[in-house]
Amino acid sequence: MMKGIILTFVLLLSTLAAATAQDIYGSPYSYYGIGQLATQGSGINTAKGGTGIGSRPWYDLNTANPAAYTSPIVPSNYIFLADYAFSFHDFTYSSSHYNSVESSITNLTMWFKPMSNLGLVVGMSPYSKMGYNINEVKNLAGYGNYDVLNKGTGGVNRYYVGAGYTVWKRLSFGFNANYLFGSLQRETKVQLDELDETYARDRLSLANFAFDFGMQYQQKFGKNSYVNAGGIWKKGTQLKTVQTNQLINAETSSLLIGWDSYPDDYITPDEYGVGLEVSLFDKVAVSGDFLYKDYSKAFLGNEVTMLDTRRFSGGVDWMPNPASQSYFGRAVVRAGFFYETKPWKLTEQQMAGYGVTGGLSLPLSNYMSRINLGFGWEQMGTSATGRESVYTVSVGLSLHDKWFQRRAYD
Repeated sequence: MMKGIILTFVLLLSTLAAATAQDIYGSPYSYYGIGQLATQGSGINTAKGGTGIGSRPWYDLNTANPAAYTSPIVPSNYIFLADYAFSFHDFTYSSSHYNSVESSITNLTMWFKPMSNLGLVVGMSPYSKMGYNINEVKNLAGYGNYDVLNKGTGGVNRYYVGAGYTVWKRLSFGFNANYLFGSLQRETKVQLDELDETYARDRLSLANFAFDFGMQYQQKFGKNSYVNAGGIWKKGTQLKTVQTNQLINAETSSLLIGWDSYPDDYITPDEYGVGLEVSLFDKVAVSGDFLYKDYSKAFLGNEVTMLDTRRFSGGVDWMPNPASQSYFGRAVVRAGFFYETKPWKLTEQQMAGYGVTGGLSLPLSNYMSRINLGFGWEQMGTSATGRESVYTVSVGLSLHDKWFQRRAYD
């Protein structure tokens, strides 16, 4: 039954992704580098402002820190997590107004617990996303104004296997071995009435392995109450790059010329994070994170200077009565906020963004399995660079089961 639900949900997500994959664009700011880098974690973390470095939920899986893979203590030894998100982008620059919609699978994770102090995961999630459609008006001496159309799609995905191990009852360590793989496609079309229209297209392929590490320490105080502290380190990696360049006739879509080039390998930034969580009576958990990305040695293209970023986030989740048999007693309510600087310096100041989030986890027939709903709003940019508001709705499943156990019959 559980495997059937998982298969059905994955097929549904795949169908949605295929149905919305054409001509769907997101943020104009994904023009830079390899697109916008994603914050690690599932929809559960996102609903809490993206926090999770110090979180150790006993009833579900935290994917923001691999040291937390040992935290679930529910009877199940298998959890399947999946999330799908819809985002509406509202962008304003000067007198121009731009709207777009994007949707994508944001997380697929399978977790196993073969031993009480060991948790294993296999999963995939976006590392970066690119999706823009920008029309620029430029001026050519002796000709006048002309349009330049810029489009970009694609992204880099993260496929990973990970493990978390509790050294003793309070201290846990974890790691993820990641394979980053994807492609970015950019198109530039110049519209001049007197000339045959052509456009340039380049596809950049990127791939390599990357590793990240985490630790958590838990201190109990009072009855079923804990202080949890955690840290993560994601080592930057050099992405091997190959670029395919094409010049195409816009009217016939025929290839005029094509060639391969080998630009400098892209280098992702190092990331460092710390987090703290206070959990009271297995009902309420309040968490806060700080994440720092070091771009000093990173290289993600020459479009703009990349600066170090900092992210502050806070969140809370509340389960009214974990021991209750009532439906809403076991539901979980989440809320959070965040503030972060962006890696782009488009004017004299570094860009920044902030937002609020919320969510619900509603129990399914299985005691601990849940459907996860999330909501979010983010605003970034200024009137000088363009101000963007992003509204996001996500839906996900957290399915629990017992695997690899032989049943005994009288």
